[in-house]
Amino acid sequence: MKSAFPACGSSCPFCSLSPGIRLLFRRRCEASAFAAVMIGVILWPAIAAAATIGASVGPGPSTTTTFNLAGTGWVVDDGSFPASFGTQVIAYDPSAGPWDKVLAGGGGGDFAASDTGSGALMLFSVTEFLTIGGTTPWTDWHESILQAGWRWLDDRAGSGEPSFTFSSGAPIPGLGITFTDPTALGGGKIDFTFDPLPVGTHLKITKRLIFEGLDPLLPGETFLGKLDLIEYPTVPEPTAQVLALSAAVLALAATTARRLKRSKIPSQRRQA
Repeated sequence: MKSAFPACGSSCPFCSLSPGIRLLFRRRCEASAFAAVMIGVILWPAIAAAATIGASVGPGPSTTTTFNLAGTGWVVDDGSFPASFGTQVIAYDPSAGPWDKVLAGGGGGDFAASDTGSGALMLFSVTEFLTIGGTTPWTDWHESILQAGWRWLDDRAGSGEPSFTFSSGAPIPGLGITFTDPTALGGGKIDFTFDPLPVGTHLKITKRLIFEGLDPLLPGETFLGKLDLIEYPTVPEPTAQVLALSAAVLALAATTARRLKRSKIPSQRRQA
C-alpha cells in the first residue's frame, strides 16, 4: 500500500532519520489517522440523528424535550444553554408527530404560577433558537399549550412580542401572527405564517406565556406542574400545488384558444 506520508526528498530532520525509524513512524501515524477517521465515521450518524428533530401535524411518534426554567422564562435551543446559545434543528417530517416541549421548573421539577402574580409569577417568557432542517422549506409554524388556563400574550404594541425573526433580528417576509383563545380543555395557540423559508434558515422566536386560570373572572387560581408546548411546521400540500398548477394551465389554454379564435375571424370575413 502506498504510504500516506511520502518522503519529502529534502534534508529535513524526518528524512535524515534511518529508513527503519522513518518506516515505523509512518506506520504509527497512518494507524492513528485511520483510527481517528473510523471513530468519526462511527459517531457521525449518531450525532447527526440526535441533532435534528422531525415534526409535523401528523399522528406519528413525537419527540419530547425538557427545558428548565431560567429566571422568569425558558430558553429553547439544542441544549447548549446556559453555557452558550445553540440552535435546535427542526425538520418537516410528515411521518412524525408534533414536537413536545416540556417546560419544567429550575431543577427539572414542577414550577408554580398564580393568576394574580401573588406568591408566584403569572407571566413567563419563552425564547427559541431554531434552524430549519431536512429538505423541505417552511411556510408556517404552530405552537399550542396543552394545559388549560394558559394563553399566549399579544404584547406587540408594548414589548413587541411575540416576534418571529431571523436569528440576526431581521424581519421575516410575509409574516402573519394569529391567536386562538384557550378552552376548558386546553391552553391557547399561536400560528405564524410567512413566505417560504429555505432549509438552513436560522430563526429566533420570542413569546410570553400568561397564566389566567380556568376562569379569568375568578382570581386566586394557582398552577403547580409542567407545561407541554406542542409545536410543528407545515408545508403546502402537494395536491394543492398540483391543483393550482392545473388551474393555471387550463386558464392559459383557454386564453390562447380565445386569441386564436379572434385571429381567424378577420380572415374568414375576407374570404366571404
